[in-house]
Amino acid sequence: MPAIEPNGRKPWGWIAAVAGIVLVGAIVAIVLVNGGEKKMYTLRGTSLLMDELGDVTGSWDDCQGSGGYDDFGPGQNVSVVDGQGNLIGSGNTQSVTNALLPVIVQMDRDAGAIGLEATTDDAAEDEARDLLQEMADLGVACLLYFEIEVPESDFYTVEVGSRGELDYSLDEMKSNNFVVALTLGS
Repeated sequence: MPAIEPNGRKPWGWIAAVAGIVLVGAIVAIVLVNGGEKKMYTLRGTSLLMDELGDVTGSWDDCQGSGGYDDFGPGQNVSVVDGQGNLIGSGNTQSVTNALLPVIVQMDRDAGAIGLEATTDDAAEDEARDLLQEMADLGVACLLYFEIEVPESDFYTVEVGSRGELDYSLDEMKSNNFVVALTLGS
């Protein structure tokens, strides 16, 4: 027969409380040993369609592919897979707009995303806009933007639409400040 406390109750409440504390402690220890949550990064990227045949329509801030590139445009799926083949991030492309020009300029400074020469932010934004407008007017280029939160991984495979995958190591991603610049076309 179980022991009875002086107030006449059985000690089951105390036993359950102690067991709960032990269980919580074990879970915390497991999380700490396994490193807890993985560090998260913001992967920023551009996808540039370059086509000498003029298979690009629209303006610099609302462009898309045509002809053999009619699948290229805003809303295109972007996926990021780790080295074990697990999907670790996804998003969609969007048009580059005036509001995104500061981000594009910073990406260019971080990893040479489009090769701007201007040294001040305002001048670089103007240069980017002028370059994108000129290429859109000729119907030869369209630049899209994407941003995806991804956990730290030893390896990353990035794919925009179904136009092929590009692979990056963690060291490559870190050296480029988690910026990727993808190019499609001729």
